[in-house]
Amino acid sequence: MNQKINSFLKKNRKKIFTSLVLVVIIVFFFGRRQDAPSEFFVVQPRNLIDEIVFSGTVDLQSRVDLGFAIPGRVNQILVSSGDSVSKGQVLARLSMNSLQSELIEAQSALQQVRLDNNVALIDRDSAVQSLNNTIQEQDTLVQNARRALLNEGLEAFPVRQINATPPIISGTYTGIEEGEYLIRVYNSSSTSGYSFELSGLEAGLYTAETRSPGPLGTKGLFIQFSDNQIYTNTEWVVSIPNQRAPGFTLRNNSYQQSLATRNSVVTQAQNTYQQTLARESQDLNLTRSGAAIQAAEARVEAVRSRMQDGIIVAPFDGFIARVDISENEIAGANTPHLTVVGGENFEVILFVPEIDVGKIQVGDQVFVSLDAYANGEEWLAEIYAIDIIDTLVDGVSVYKTYARIVNPDDRIRAGMNAKSRVVVAEKQNILAVPLYFVRQNNNNSFEAHVVRGEGVEVVEVVLGLRSSDGFVEIVEGLSVGDTVVFSQ
Repeated sequence: MNQKINSFLKKNRKKIFTSLVLVVIIVFFFGRRQDAPSEFFVVQPRNLIDEIVFSGTVDLQSRVDLGFAIPGRVNQILVSSGDSVSKGQVLARLSMNSLQSELIEAQSALQQVRLDNNVALIDRDSAVQSLNNTIQEQDTLVQNARRALLNEGLEAFPVRQINATPPIISGTYTGIEEGEYLIRVYNSSSTSGYSFELSGLEAGLYTAETRSPGPLGTKGLFIQFSDNQIYTNTEWVVSIPNQRAPGFTLRNNSYQQSLATRNSVVTQAQNTYQQTLARESQDLNLTRSGAAIQAAEARVEAVRSRMQDGIIVAPFDGFIARVDISENEIAGANTPHLTVVGGENFEVILFVPEIDVGKIQVGDQVFVSLDAYANGEEWLAEIYAIDIIDTLVDGVSVYKTYARIVNPDDRIRAGMNAKSRVVVAEKQNILAVPLYFVRQNNNNSFEAHVVRGEGVEVVEVVLGLRSSDGFVEIVEGLSVGDTVVFSQ
């Protein structure tokens, strides 16, 4: 029997040793678990803040890098770093001797073509000018006749029979619409004792003036009520035009006549213009000359455009932040050589990950700290734009977010690294516990272990806001002074 046991032990020595080691480890582990100390936390009101932190850089809101649109040798640099500049101011220009010669040559060719065709051009220009002048003159006459019609004998008539003296209408109606002003008078605390509500062509509330004319709307008319008259709850109407006026028929006939005259005269001027164009179309030489003029003008504009490409101008008011080219150097096309910034409106460009971009919005406040100042000081900023297209930074998709610094000072410099925190949610004076004191059970609800007398009771809790420092709001289930337990 002993031999069999010894033989078995020899054959299975390694397995037996491994099993014994596992048993020792398990016993040691569970013994330690049972003896592990528990943590306790007393529930008290506290303030919770959920915030997210982003990295970013400081820049200026109005900043642009400028260069020449064509290559060439730099002739003039007209500014230096720190200079103030105005929108449209020339900052630098290339040497343009060859382009200037081309411009003079193109302008001379254009002048010669124009001289060769001066007579024909005068005929055409004269016809166009005559037509335009005729239309303008006739339109003015029609407008004057219509205005006279709309202002003929304007009066205020009562909507219903009353004994009060009608108010006097004066001024010149400057509107173009026809219609009615409806005036409803009521008692008020004004000097005259009355105000009126205006509707119809215009709307508003006005004081009923008795000592001098007061405004009737905003289109040039005035109204004055008689003193010592009772206007309480009276209603008046001013028609534009006033068809009851004695001179209405005469004014209306004059207006209709001016319309007819205008149509006749303008038609005649248009016929004259068309005849001039017809004569030009019949003259082959004239047509060719017109094309030659257009071609010469195009050459002049092309040279001027190339010369403009050799000039750098300020796109807005600001100051020069950088100049990295000198006179007589060769400048490449579309290469930045000057930087213009507008004022001192600093911003922080934040790099917001995709998982956080839905938590922020335009108008959110941002608290900015700068790596250059490690004293914990923060500057306040406000988000004013969020890119709708992502940007890859070190292979990670982020959304550039722009926050304007509200309280900048002279310590801030463009290009500084910044850390910015955005408060997503904040609650004051609420019950909260460390998040690891709460566990999720099999029912997908949450529970905490609470000291009750000499024992521990499992209590179901409802959670709310989770803060950035590891606490969680307790909406239901715990009270002030409860002691929760966490055991390893």
